[in-house]
Amino acid sequence: MDYQLDLTAYSCPLPLLITKRAIQQLNKGDCLLLKVSPYIIFSDFELLCQQQGDLSITQKANNKYEWLINKN
Repeated sequence: MDYQLDLTAYSCPLPLLITKRAIQQLNKGDCLLLKVSPYIIFSDFELLCQQQGDLSITQKANNKYEWLINKN
């Protein structure tokens, strides 16, 4: 993991906005681990990554509240 964001204390839309700002700082090959609350919607973050075009997001193995964003 190159970077981590703990977004568990925030409610929408703040986690999405904070993540959007953070991914602008990523370099090719970097990873960003997001720790989120159960109220955050994965598909919103999936859409953000698709819009960026060079990002992929996956749920960390066996933990639906930790997501990995990779800059390809």
